[in-house]
Amino acid sequence: MANTIIFDLDGTIANIDKRRDMSKKIDGSMDWDTFFHPSHISFDKPNLQVIKSAQLFKADGFKIFIFSGRNDRSFHATKQWLKTHNVPFDLLVMRPDKFKDESWPVAHAVSYTHLRAHETPEHGGCRRLLVKKKGGGGGGGGGG
Repeated sequence: MANTIIFDLDGTIANIDKRRDMSKKIDGSMDWDTFFHPSHISFDKPNLQVIKSAQLFKADGFKIFIFSGRNDRSFHATKQWLKTHNVPFDLLVMRPDKFKDESWPVAHAVSYTHLRAHETPEHGGCRRLLVKKKGGGGGGGGGG
């Protein structure tokens, strides 16, 4: 397997200040439905220096994996945002939306953290990664 570079999305590749500011309630708490709404992803600004780094790594043959705390309701909007801003990636990992009934089902076992990994078409469809939690809050081995 080629060398791999992992990038965080929000606050690294994407400047989320505008989306975060518009999602604050009067009392200062966050309106997460507004923040994660797919139509609001377009308010994010690209961090051109980080994107250039990703492009250079990709040109040198590295795999680019992007991990995000965004829920998967915004997967398509996020993928479009990455394409619009010429961000190369081989794998986009987003958290499942376990708080909404209309989202895809989360693993039933409470002892697992469930991530959904979205691969680009040339690398296959979609696979799910399960990371078993160990006692004390640490992460464990995975499967895929």
